[in-house]
Amino acid sequence: MFSELMNLVPRDAKDAFRRDYFTRLGTLAGFVLALAVVIHGVLLSPAYIFLETQIAGRQTELARISASLNTAEEKQVDARLSMLEQDTAYLAQLGSSPKASVALAGILGISRPGIRLTGFTYGKPDASGNGQMTVTGISDTRETLRAFVLALQAAPFIATADLPVSAYAQDKNIQFSIAITGTLQP
Repeated sequence: MFSELMNLVPRDAKDAFRRDYFTRLGTLAGFVLALAVVIHGVLLSPAYIFLETQIAGRQTELARISASLNTAEEKQVDARLSMLEQDTAYLAQLGSSPKASVALAGILGISRPGIRLTGFTYGKPDASGNGQMTVTGISDTRETLRAFVLALQAAPFIATADLPVSAYAQDKNIQFSIAITGTLQP
């Protein structure tokens, strides 16, 4: 037999046969590729559905946590706001309330020979407008202490000046504490 074979098919037929062959091969490859895409899509759809469910669950959880954080933050902000409002009301009240320095100046303005004042306590006025003050000190004698108490009682801005009787127990260098009530505003 001959080692070389001869093709007697005309060139146009060969080209048409080759074209048909490659067309069928391309069509088959396209069909297999489309089939692979469809199969992979079908096989990936459960994973896609699972992931979508996970995302929706996480978004719901995130919304719930955000709402709880907002609620906690709102409570903190509301508490802080109420504290600030109380502080503002207190500061506004301080502007219109009687000053301790005015009351102290009124007490110091009263004549007190032989009396050394050593301490003062001041209580803000109550609803009736009467404040309280305690004056402590040392008196040289009973007479100077009595004169100071009478001068306090005579002051128009002092309603009462109470000195315990026990303060008169000593003759000299008498330590005393006088409780004063009144408007304390000369």
